[in-house]
Amino acid sequence: MYKKLCLLIIMFMLLHESIFPQEKINISLGIGFLELMNVGMHYQFEQIQLGANIGTWPNENKFSLSSDIRFHFGDSSKFSERKNWFFLFGYLYYRAEDDSSIDKIQIVNFRLGRDFNVSKKIGLSISVGLLGIISNEEVRKICLDCPLGGVDYSYLPSIGLEIFYRLF
Repeated sequence: MYKKLCLLIIMFMLLHESIFPQEKINISLGIGFLELMNVGMHYQFEQIQLGANIGTWPNENKFSLSSDIRFHFGDSSKFSERKNWFFLFGYLYYRAEDDSSIDKIQIVNFRLGRDFNVSKKIGLSISVGLLGIISNEEVRKICLDCPLGGVDYSYLPSIGLEIFYRLF
């Protein structure tokens, strides 16, 4: 899986000049709750960004796929015309498998975040908010002592951290 993620990043970097207007594309490496360790790409329309991420976790059979829209507002930095603060609204599909079960979860994501621009090309993005579970499907492979009850996980805290690179 990691080789595929690295190959995807290299492909974006090599092909970006002929496919996309360069100043509008960001690629990112991040980590987040249920987004796992991820690689992503965002396209910018003035102060709005549309993006997608694919994630996994080392040595575990976990996978995430997410898409989001970010509405930027507030002040700007000297390195970018994009506003520093943003609201993020997103969709996340999370799948985890172990010896006893397979979990498939669909989630909506609401966050408030901020970009910290280090240079014209590199920055850090931090966001916090809530996850709302749309559906949670668990397929049990083995059921020795299946619980009848459980905890209601309708809303969970959400946090993310990304390092992004602007393709100029």
